[in-house]
Amino acid sequence: MGLQKLYTAKQIEVMRAALNKDWRFIINHGAKRSGKTVIDNDIFLMELRRVHRMAEKEGVKTPMYILAGYSSKSIQNNVLQELTNKYDIDFKFDKHNSFTLFGVKVVQTFTGSIAGLGAIRGMTAYGAYINEASLANREVFEEIKDRCSAPGARIICDTNPDAPNHYLKTDYIDNHDPKARIISFHFRMDDNTFLSPKYIEAQKAGTPSGMFYDRSILGLWVTGEGVIYSDFDERSMVQPHISLPNGATVYCGVDWGYEHKGSIVVMADDQWGNTTLLEEHTAKYKEIDYWVQVAKDIQQRYGPTVPFYADSA
Repeated sequence: MGLQKLYTAKQIEVMRAALNKDWRFIINHGAKRSGKTVIDNDIFLMELRRVHRMAEKEGVKTPMYILAGYSSKSIQNNVLQELTNKYDIDFKFDKHNSFTLFGVKVVQTFTGSIAGLGAIRGMTAYGAYINEASLANREVFEEIKDRCSAPGARIICDTNPDAPNHYLKTDYIDNHDPKARIISFHFRMDDNTFLSPKYIEAQKAGTPSGMFYDRSILGLWVTGEGVIYSDFDERSMVQPHISLPNGATVYCGVDWGYEHKGSIVVMADDQWGNTTLLEEHTAKYKEIDYWVQVAKDIQQRYGPTVPFYADSA
């Protein structure tokens, strides 16, 4: 049976890279239903066999490997149940929710909160598979990476996209330093040629344009948190630099917050009726002196008479 009957062209590209390239991280990211987890699940099984062979040469009887996900349920649904359905694997769990497969002890940990540190702290791992990696608490993610210190240890990640300033995007996917040995693959929904064309057509037609379409269909890392308008498009609505026209009116809006985020925004109205958001300063747990300094800095840039309109609360 040819590979084309088992995998999409994108999945074959990932598999070939996993088998032939020198990597420490392999990160598959992109659209929903695009085939990321399917190929990562199979690479996970291949990695367990590889780890067993390496550890055997080193005289290590039971090497350990980390299987991580946002929660127990997500690991079960996205990884273990899928592998059981596909290969009829019968996972037998010990009292710590770990299992042994191909001679490798697989330790589960959950990345949704800092509590996930407890399951892996102190261990030496021969690798890790992090499902839904963009949802991982950063401290847990970094701990998993640090634990993978055995010779030849490698880390598999899959994820849907998040904000473009997410640590997984900026520090890992966009890290092209050869010494980091990170390879990544971007998936679009159209890459999954096993999906029904009618399903893809319906998904495209039924997904709002802008951020939702970019993430779910195109697999792009675009701004989402705090977006009120579903048609917000960062590529067309955000500019890296704006030169204010002469006569533009600059003013500020203030919303006080402490446990909830406080914010000062700087806006400008031009003579053609356009309103532009120039700056946004947002923070939690900051005292009044902090916000006074922010306001003074704004006055230095836009003039001492710039007005501030504050929430009366």
